[in-house]
Amino acid sequence: MRILNKLPIKSDFFKNVLKLSSSSAFASVLTALALPVITRLFTKQDIGDFQLLYSIILLFGLLGPLKYEMAILLPKELEDRYHMVIVSFLVLGTFSLLLLVVFLFFGPEILRYLEAERLAGYEAWLVLGIFLTGMLQVVRYILILHKKFGDLARNRIYQMGVQHGVSIGWGWFSPSFLGLFAGYIVGVAVPVYLVLRRRLFHFRGFTWEKAKQLLYEYRKFPTFNTAAVFLNNFSLQLPVFMFAKFYDETIVAMYAIANQALVMPTITLIGTAVQQVYYQAASEAFQEHPRKLMGIYRQTLKKLSLVGLVPIGGVILLAPLLAGLIFGKEWSEAGVYMQILSLGIYFRLINSPIASALSIINRQEAGLVLIILSLALRFGAMYVFSDTPEQMLWALSISTALFYGFYNYSVYYYIRSAIRAHERGEGDERN
Repeated sequence: MRILNKLPIKSDFFKNVLKLSSSSAFASVLTALALPVITRLFTKQDIGDFQLLYSIILLFGLLGPLKYEMAILLPKELEDRYHMVIVSFLVLGTFSLLLLVVFLFFGPEILRYLEAERLAGYEAWLVLGIFLTGMLQVVRYILILHKKFGDLARNRIYQMGVQHGVSIGWGWFSPSFLGLFAGYIVGVAVPVYLVLRRRLFHFRGFTWEKAKQLLYEYRKFPTFNTAAVFLNNFSLQLPVFMFAKFYDETIVAMYAIANQALVMPTITLIGTAVQQVYYQAASEAFQEHPRKLMGIYRQTLKKLSLVGLVPIGGVILLAPLLAGLIFGKEWSEAGVYMQILSLGIYFRLINSPIASALSIINRQEAGLVLIILSLALRFGAMYVFSDTPEQMLWALSISTALFYGFYNYSVYYYIRSAIRAHERGEGDERN
């Protein structure tokens, strides 16, 4: 990461994107090397069961801090930002305890609703995964707060390296879906510990009065943002639950491998890196003037549209040929799945970083409405076109592309509205 600081790149934005992209590339390489081993050590049923468990963890884990972690960057005073860090941890702990109680009493009913009855008995471990996933979200925003993008990059590498190492080690001696789950838990716990031990925030000066004031000031995050993130994650995990409902865990596993192999060079490698830097840079730009936010939005959209064509084009041309060679003959159909999914993934990649602009301009309610539209569109398409797995995949891919195209236009519309409102306000002050 130090080498990247010496490169002749004037823009801190793109230098930080390069740092995160390089780490995501390395993490993607680790995953690419691990997947062929995992598909040979574990059965399709093991991978399908883990994917169900993982989908549930993501569904609730990203909600743990009720999205208050996103507000860590917004206060102008550093002490207020530290207050938001502490608030995020407190909210996450409370959420996890309440969720544990709910799962202990209503676990079987919840799992039955999610088509995951075979995971009964693992509710407590599931909540642990949810808690650690929430912790990971908070500590990553702590790194973003201090602009430690090099550390954030290493954080991702540690997570994937440990996760795959534990999974493969467990699978080598006693293959079962528990090995994949243990890999995920340890993989998340290690980067969380490495950030917390650095003490990048403190409790000095913390007061409940200030905490309550900030809780109220950023109240849209646990209301609109949390609902939007939950529905968005449910929309993203919907195919797993739909395949589990209409087919079986082997089809879930086939989709999981195809989706993960496709997401690696796109959303993970490019979209996540750009999103984390974009949110920090766009927040500062909007504080100066909304028109600067529009500039970052257009520049990011243009570059992502071009860069995304490279991995997507490679998938369309080579996936059916390479899937069987890489993952094993019984996984060759995953290449066809990747081809079908590539259309939706491309539009998701373009939209993934810029979607956070709605939070920056305080239009979370618009984002919530859009996510509800996404969920309804994807569910309706997959439910109607469910005669075969391939038909369901086409319905998913096309509906995803249509939705993210509309979402992108909506972000542009609301940024433009924010610019007009700001300029009217400036005109009123001059008068």
